[in-house]
Amino acid sequence: MTNLKLVLFDEKYKPQKANNSDACYDLKIRIDHPSKKFLLQPNGKKVFGTGIKVAIPDGKCMKIYSRSSLGIKRHCKLMNDVAIIDAGYRDEIKLAIWNFGTYTEEFFDGERVAQFEITDIENVTFEEVADDDNFKLGNRGGGIGSSGK
Repeated sequence: MTNLKLVLFDEKYKPQKANNSDACYDLKIRIDHPSKKFLLQPNGKKVFGTGIKVAIPDGKCMKIYSRSSLGIKRHCKLMNDVAIIDAGYRDEIKLAIWNFGTYTEEFFDGERVAQFEITDIENVTFEEVADDDNFKLGNRGGGIGSSGK
């Protein structure tokens, strides 16, 4: 189990799992406007704070994903698809959201829009080799669609 040190702007922004068996913790957005809402126009983009700062342990990172309902029901998504937060980052976690739909979407303070997991990172070494028949074992090449599907 990872101990994640957390700074909360308010208790309502505390990450939670909806169920103990869930893989990820939900992230909420923070909206400072007095109305506590934001209208995201079609093709609009907005960076929202989450109301939290975290101290990710060395050797780990935070991976942030859109909640499925954000894309399916609201035609919005994280602009970078998967956000990676490194252990050295100590400012507020932020989410860049893009409305790729045709309707204006209303977002509210404290609304769950993303989810995260803490994962181990692995350092790798690189060994330069020749691009020959030995390297091509497995007969996979060609790039996109190379599996035949």
